[in-house]
Amino acid sequence: MRKRPSPIVFLIVLSILPSFSLFAAGRQEKASRGESAVHFTSKSLVRILEERNDVTFIASALRQSGLAKQMAELDGYTLFVPTDDVIARLPERARKALASDPQALLDVLTAQMVKGIVTVEELRKRPSVETLSGIHLQVGSRNGRITIADSDLIGEDLFGNGFLVHVVTGIIVPSIKL
Repeated sequence: MRKRPSPIVFLIVLSILPSFSLFAAGRQEKASRGESAVHFTSKSLVRILEERNDVTFIASALRQSGLAKQMAELDGYTLFVPTDDVIARLPERARKALASDPQALLDVLTAQMVKGIVTVEELRKRPSVETLSGIHLQVGSRNGRITIADSDLIGEDLFGNGFLVHVVTGIIVPSIKL
């Protein structure tokens, strides 16, 4: 059985990453050969989520859990955020755990988070992506839309302050105590 990293280790990594990462807020990052330029903004993860009316649960849970500040330190990550409709289909005790237990929320978010900025253009070239939790998510297409683990991307390439958000119609719930 593979041992999961401690949340303390994750928070330490989040706190030191900005010092090693590219300073990209509010400007265009130069692309390497064959890649598109990335247009970062100064928006935080929570602000990006709050600007959409279909991902309010995750935005609220981030604020209430205190994880919003740690997530604001992200730099160089892509996050696949499930819609409120997806969360509403989870069992009630799972929704309550995500809303009140920072560790459960962190476990679910890291199951949806990929190291590196992975745009839609890049996703089209990949058969899969690996999350911070070590889960391999298959990339495909359906009706002209990109799919991740059989979930449609409905909000694509939402750039924040050094990170990227894609809104999806599914969720990966790792084996955590919900």
